Amino acid sequence: MKICLLFLFTPFLAAQIPDGYYDSVDMTSKETFWQSVHDIIDDHTWFPYTDSVTDTWDILELADQDPNAPNNILDVYRNASYSKQGGGNDFYNREHVWPKSYGFPDNTVNNYPYTDCHHLMLCDGGYNSARSNKPFLNCDADCQEWATQENNGTGGGSGTYPGNSNWTTGNFAFGVWETWDARKGDVARAIFYMALRYEGGNHGVTGAMEPDLRLTDDANVIEDHRTSDNATIGYMGMLSVLLQWHEQDPVDDLERSRNDVVFSFQGNRNPFVDHPEWVACLFADQCDDMPGLPDTDRWVAHVTLSGGNFTTRVMINNTASVAGNVTLYPFDSEGNLLEAKTFDIAAGGRYNAMAEEAFDSTLVSHFAIDGDASCRVSAAYKVAPDNTGATAHVVESDLIGTRFVLNQGEREVVWDGMALVNLGDEAADIQAVALDDTGAEAARVSIETALASHAKTLSVLSSLFPDHPDAQLVIESTQPAALIFLRGSQNADTFYLYQTVPVSNPEE
Repeated sequence: MKICLLFLFTPFLAAQIPDGYYDSVDMTSKETFWQSVHDIIDDHTWFPYTDSVTDTWDILELADQDPNAPNNILDVYRNASYSKQGGGNDFYNREHVWPKSYGFPDNTVNNYPYTDCHHLMLCDGGYNSARSNKPFLNCDADCQEWATQENNGTGGGSGTYPGNSNWTTGNFAFGVWETWDARKGDVARAIFYMALRYEGGNHGVTGAMEPDLRLTDDANVIEDHRTSDNATIGYMGMLSVLLQWHEQDPVDDLERSRNDVVFSFQGNRNPFVDHPEWVACLFADQCDDMPGLPDTDRWVAHVTLSGGNFTTRVMINNTASVAGNVTLYPFDSEGNLLEAKTFDIAAGGRYNAMAEEAFDSTLVSHFAIDGDASCRVSAAYKVAPDNTGATAHVVESDLIGTRFVLNQGEREVVWDGMALVNLGDEAADIQAVALDDTGAEAARVSIETALASHAKTLSVLSSLFPDHPDAQLVIESTQPAALIFLRGSQNADTFYLYQTVPVSNPEE
């Protein structure tokens, strides 16, 4: 006798994303975005395809339950409502929306994509056979029609393309299956899920091998990877059409409920049902409007890590007669965006705390600032071992450019320190130039050849040009950057970090 706790879940209640489920998403770049969402949905719990204990039949008969007839299922392509029959019936079976012949055809233990219910959908048996393993593509009136039934206010009718029908022609990767309009988005988001969930390698718990599933618009690539054995790479398409279908058929309550049911068993969600807006960046490279770092020119380009001879504080002063607030967007030195922190500052008030307290013990390299202009931010350091040295303030700056000049100054300096943050979307080439008394280039040094987006580089400039100790220095970046100069001097045994050197950035 099959034992399963199906009565614990009632479909078609309001969908709920668990608190904190997507908190670790990192939208610093498309790459970090993709990886962080993949990590969230990876390594789900496997259920057998068919078994005497809870299997995919049990999950799918809840996930695809007819919202108007709880003893029935609603199939994906015909839109027919069938009474629940369980496995081995003559009415409906299980459709692999990503065809199993494109990467994972063998039903072996812990073949995760084979039994992943986010892309398995109950389907009329004849319609499943008609779809076979054809890619999703738009058809035309010359294609063969597979009509739908009217249920739940959708479907029905036939004879005119596209109507409420499915349409098909051809075979294998060179065939076409156009899903009917009301389920186009459902299959598209299921496919997007599969491409993000399966990136090759091994399952983090069981060690089972998993394929790398990829999307393409090239039928030849899909056909070349059609296989009768489980493979390391599989392709499916057509990507451009799936993007179109995703926009054409938005997420509805049926799909949200389905996501909740599968999550209750597998422990992972389809992120494109919860956040359909993420598809544009992750699959169409349209990341300009991606939330995360705000559009701001206010930066503190260097936060000295506490420890050794350093003590570091974050200070915020509100100069207004009304309360204000700012949000700090911290980064590590490699350019990874960390958790933002918001501070409410009373009228004329001040926030002053150790950097470890301000950022919850996270090691922060630099940060962006967004909020009320009256709330001015700085990072303050004491460098003397006994904490008696002069305090230096790295104040916030909106000086953004690609060419910076360090004017000549005192030459008894121990070092001239530079911190530069690449604010561009691409890697930056950073070079330092020493100018002679006539303003001509005397020497040039490469500091970084490929500084990552939002990463920081530090340099002691006096060590770059030992043969030009009094030269005026120019810093050049191939991407927009934020930059600060600091100076240090030594008096007996005490080391002082004592000023921020004025900077200009004449454009050429």
